[in-house]
Amino acid sequence: MSVAGGSGLIFDIKRYAIHDGPGIRTTVFLKGCPLECIWCDNPESQRFEPEVALFSGECILCGRCVTACPSGAVSFRKGRRFLDRSRCRGCGECARECPRGGVRLMGRRVEPEELFKEIVVDRPFWDRSGGGVTLSGGEPLAQPEFSRAFLEVCRRARVHTAIETSGYAPQEHLRHVATGADLVIYDLKAVDDELHHRLTGRRNRLVRDNLLALLATSVEVLVRVPLVPGCNDSTADLEALGAFLEDARPGISVEPLAYHRLGEAKYPRLGREYALEGMATPGEDFLARARRVLEAYRVTVITD
Repeated sequence: MSVAGGSGLIFDIKRYAIHDGPGIRTTVFLKGCPLECIWCDNPESQRFEPEVALFSGECILCGRCVTACPSGAVSFRKGRRFLDRSRCRGCGECARECPRGGVRLMGRRVEPEELFKEIVVDRPFWDRSGGGVTLSGGEPLAQPEFSRAFLEVCRRARVHTAIETSGYAPQEHLRHVATGADLVIYDLKAVDDELHHRLTGRRNRLVRDNLLALLATSVEVLVRVPLVPGCNDSTADLEALGAFLEDARPGISVEPLAYHRLGEAKYPRLGREYALEGMATPGEDFLARARRVLEAYRVTVITD
């Protein structure tokens, strides 16, 4: 599924980002993703339409959200706010009336030029650090026309650009967007097809084929691998990854990332359950072991 039209649907802008490409960056998060990763740290990015998030700690029980909702989806029960998501239309009236940010609408539409004007105030940081702008998500390839148009705006302004993608999209979308970026950060969850399906809800033939097609171009590529304890971090999983990448492009840059729980608190705000509740963040030896396995292959392992 993709979002049509010249405008784009975004849900967040992160300023002073230092892990989304070189230098200091401004990262724009697009809404909508075809994958359902069990560890997703941006669950508000998954759906292709605006949705309401409840921040209970900010609620002062004023009731303005109840009267503002045109579909009667918001109510209070025993001193607690309740949102009937089957009735919610995602119009955002409740969020607009909330005086404290206890109700927020995840998702707003922007035009490429309008978005650039909003973030170009960060240019001094980009220029001094060798940074730029990164499109993340969600999935930028799910909004190919907007993503390409925004990258073109940045390119005309001589701003370094990057995209973060799962690679799960039609290959023409990948080529259309990736060729407009200076760097593609490619998130590869697993090489094994069955494992990829269990972790993301989708098969990975398309992901693998797209990566191979991307590596046949001149675009700079960094492969990132989120490693989840007990899911995709076994020696066999890592060896399969190393062999695949070595064969695809010897010397390719690969960055293993350790599982974290930063997104866990977001799930209750959206009325969802977190699939990995209770899983501990791994220690320092977790990544060290993964790097040792990958370093046995002709790949460039990124350590920082």
